[in-house]
Parts: sequence; structure tokens; C-alpha cells
Amino acid sequence: MSRAQDLIQPDVIARASRLELVARETVEGFISGLHRSPFHGLSVEFSQHRNYAYGDDLKHLDWKVFGKTDRFYIKEYEKETNVRVYIAVDASRSMAYGPPGATKYDYASRLAACLAYLMLRQQDAPGLALFNAAGLRLTPPRTSAAQIHNIAHALVACAPEGLTDLPSALTRLAAEAHQKSVVVVISDFFAQIEPVVAALRELRQRRHDTIVFQVIDADETEFPFHHLTRFCDMETTRRVLVEPHFLRASYMREFGSFMETLRTECLNARIDHRTLVTREPLSVGLASYLASRRSGGAR
Repeated sequence: MSRAQDLIQPDVIARASRLELVARETVEGFISGLHRSPFHGLSVEFSQHRNYAYGDDLKHLDWKVFGKTDRFYIKEYEKETNVRVYIAVDASRSMAYGPPGATKYDYASRLAACLAYLMLRQQDAPGLALFNAAGLRLTPPRTSAAQIHNIAHALVACAPEGLTDLPSALTRLAAEAHQKSVVVVISDFFAQIEPVVAALRELRQRRHDTIVFQVIDADETEFPFHHLTRFCDMETTRRVLVEPHFLRASYMREFGSFMETLRTECLNARIDHRTLVTREPLSVGLASYLASRRSGGAR
């Protein structure tokens, strides 16, 4: 069945509608209390000076010019363009972990839809990049009202499958984003850390404002297994039978090291990093991040 046919299946349309509703309720209900856009100022640039007039906001006075001329001038700005936001979502098989309707991919999809809805409310241009073994599937950034439908439909029509080459996907996305943009990467980041960090740094080197949301299941953070268990690698299907009691300490140590390394590397590269656990309400985690970003405390 073609992709176009996939998108018009009744169940896909119903799921996309529910996803749009979740995004709208989350943004308007909880996040709208932030009042001011957390992305404000990314697309605003200096235009010209004009003479100060009574009632002008003093924060726009150019004090450097005043120091040289002893005259008051106001700095005027114009919006260069709408902010372009590329929301990159990992659709590899490891993102399918979790109970039906509450997998990491389900959580990532809701997050992506909320961000897209938020950006459209700001009259900016969200786009979607889905990546897995099939490569990168791009829904180009648009400011049209229909864009939330396009993004929601693409998310629900995609089933997480196969391996993913996260560094290659990010490198291709960096090449696709020709102008300075916001790039949001949503993934569990279960990959070799060095190439991933190198690809994230490339995004920053191209002057993209880069944000990492690491979506994790509680099982992965707590390892709550107590009896003989057969574990299956969701991407390679390799299976191993282990006694969790003997594995837990080393697993927690390695997992903690992995998480800390990614967080530290993002911090060093001036990339916002936020861990979201799927059992925690999305509205709380996302609003907390956006409030932190607005106040300059993200990362």
C-alpha cells in the first residue's frame, strides 16, 4: 500500500485526530501559562535606528550610540523570517518498547505533535523528520494551518521498525536545514555515543539551535527484573537468558555512565538536553523544560 493510501485509512485518521487533540490540550491547557514564547527572538534581527519619541520602551534605547552622539535613538527590529523547526523523531525498533499505547515512540509522537502545535501558534514553521533503517522521511517546515495534520498523520502512519543509523540521519538533516533553524531530536539515543555526539556538534556548528529530548522507559532506568529473564535486542532480535540479580549492578553502572556522558557532551556543545521518562506526564516534563528555556536555564 502506498504512503498516500496509508495516510487516509480511517484508523490512521482517527489516531491522528486524537494526537492533534492531545497536542492542543497540552499546549493550551498547561504550557500556555508561560505567556511568552520560549523560542522568542530567534528570527528577529536589527533593522535601523530612529529618534526616540516619548513613550518608547527604554529597553530599546541604543546606549552605545548615546555615548557617542549624546542623542537618544531607538533600535528597531524586523522579523527576518519565520523560525524553521525540524522535529526529528527516532522511529527505530527500540522505540517500540513499552506497553501498547505507551511505548517510547507513542510518547515521542505526542511530544513532537505538541511542539509542532506550539510552533504553529507562534506563527513559526515546524517540520518533521522520521528516521530509521528506511532512512530519513521529511515533512518540510510549513506555517499553514494544515501542517499539524500533516505531522500527526506522518507520525501515526509510521511504525517503529528496524535499525537506525542516528549519526547519518542527523548529518543528512543538517544538510537539509539550509538556514539557521531549531532542530529538536527525540530519541532514546541507544547507539555508540561518539558518532552521535559528533553529529549533534555538526548541527551546532551550522548554527542550528539544537535540543535533545531523550525518551526513556522506566524499566530502562530502574531495571525492575527479579527472576530468570530472556532479554531480546529489539533491533537485532538477538536473545540472551540471564539472571537479573547478577546483572543489575553492572547494568545500572553502565546505563548511568551512558546517560551522564550524553548529558555532559550536550552541555559542552551548548545543546539543550532533557530526559523524559514515559510514565511521567508529558505536560509536566515539557512545560518544565520550556519554562527553563524561557528563563535561560535550559541545558
